[in-house]
Amino acid sequence: MARDNYKRGTARGHRPERRITVRGVRREQPDLRKLAQALIALAQAQAEADAEAAHERRVKGVASMGEVGIRDIGPKEAA
Repeated sequence: MARDNYKRGTARGHRPERRITVRGVRREQPDLRKLAQALIALAQAQAEADAEAAHERRVKGVASMGEVGIRDIGPKEAA
């Protein structure tokens, strides 16, 4: 049943490309609330990206450490 719904959604043709134009509006005073929200969103995105990168480094580090275990090191190499 779910596959029927999926096929029905893809049977439609492609939508034509939209062109979006953004224009700035000069104001005497900047909207500090909007600026603050944008800055917070950027900081959160950067923190998430940093955390993801740190997690990936930890996962790769653990995976590479798993290839050579302590049991693989002989008594001469351990000292």
